[in-house]
Amino acid sequence: MTVEVGVVVVTHDRIDDLRTCLHALGRQTRPPDLVLVVDNASADGSSRMVLNEFPGVAVDTLPRNLGGAGGFAHGLERLMQAGVDYGWLMDDDAIPSPQALERLVASMVHPRAGAPAFVASLVVGEAGVRDQRTRNPPVLKGIRPSDCPPGTYAASYATFVGVLVDLAIARTTWLPMTDFRWLWDDTEYTARLERLSGRGLVCVGHPATLDPISGARMRCAVRNTCWMLKHRRLGSVSARRRAWHVLRMLATKDLRRSDAKLRDVACYAFGFLEALVRVPRRSWPRLDVAPDRRPVRGPAVDPGR
Repeated sequence: MTVEVGVVVVTHDRIDDLRTCLHALGRQTRPPDLVLVVDNASADGSSRMVLNEFPGVAVDTLPRNLGGAGGFAHGLERLMQAGVDYGWLMDDDAIPSPQALERLVASMVHPRAGAPAFVASLVVGEAGVRDQRTRNPPVLKGIRPSDCPPGTYAASYATFVGVLVDLAIARTTWLPMTDFRWLWDDTEYTARLERLSGRGLVCVGHPATLDPISGARMRCAVRNTCWMLKHRRLGSVSARRRAWHVLRMLATKDLRRSDAKLRDVACYAFGFLEALVRVPRRSWPRLDVAPDRRPVRGPAVDPGR
């Protein structure tokens, strides 16, 4: 079975991380068919670097920073317009291991996979051990390991750190919620996809770094988890359980450990109030785009660098 895979890498002012990520993509044993960098209005020359050093990579430079949620929504829509089968999504600080994509695709098309909406990478730290801070998706109860491809387990949601998405399923629902901006956009979106297909999988793993939740990120985390609890068409039941758990953790452990308690308490309160008065907007993918606006295809990256 021949399938085409497009990669979306969302970046903002992290030129060195982006370069490392693109080199890692070039070392894949199963090369991607298309790589698209979505530049969230970087001021450090990221787009220029990609054009100069990675001529096979397409770049979309957004006029303003839409956050990770807006960047992935844009990139997913572009992959759908390009007509590829699967989308591999990651931030610029993700470093996929050389066999990551090969194993993700093999798991996606495996006879025991059950047509999953996504197959996610199990995120590990720099030392190669599972990174507990990422809170990798828990095992989905009710599905035996023997019912999954080897080396995988069933999950109901994932993060945008190396998740492979079936775009045929993605076309049937709206894009990631741009209004989420940061945090929980990936959990909500993948949970929604899993709800449509009935299955998601987790396998493999590659390093990634994480930012602490404080300030503007605290506000986004509180607002977005409250949105998921308030609007039942967002995410899934298991994702909402996790949202409720994280909302309580933010109000207790995270605020207690904060170095700027007054600021973060204000951000928590503001995020809660924002969730009460605002409704996140939905955006369906536009698939009737003119051919000359589709991402450029070609050899993704030079693996020799």
